[in-house]
Amino acid sequence: MNKSVARGIALALLSATSFYAAADAHLIRVGFNPGPYKEQFEKGVAPYLLSKGYKIEYKDFSDGIQVNDAVARGDIEANIMQHPVYLKAINERLGIDNVGIVQVPTPPMGLYGGKLTTLGPRRRAPSCRYQTSRQMNIARYWCWRALAG
Repeated sequence: MNKSVARGIALALLSATSFYAAADAHLIRVGFNPGPYKEQFEKGVAPYLLSKGYKIEYKDFSDGIQVNDAVARGDIEANIMQHPVYLKAINERLGIDNVGIVQVPTPPMGLYGGKLTTLGPRRRAPSCRYQTSRQMNIARYWCWRALAG
């Protein structure tokens, strides 16, 4: 992770947690849903926070709905990995108002066919509408025809 990105995330977390009156003012509780973000945080952001005297408590969640709900309830101060479209959809779905502070790098998405030489007539889309939206955006970017239905 780029050092300036890591510091930006760390500074954003520090400013966000200053609004909370926790029993331990130097404790930051950070939630993660599955993906590479926890490891990136541990290697890129955590060392900076630890050097400034902060303690970090990690909490793992099985999906993005739970982690966003935990932020809204105040169970954790922050989470990492928020695609802006997904964050907006979750806010609407749960009736919450979580706000993204820093955009973190998102791993690239791709099509991995190995032996395929053409896309052919059909491809499956994920059942999650947010992931389907991302897949359709990739298809449009590459000028592939994307049909719903």
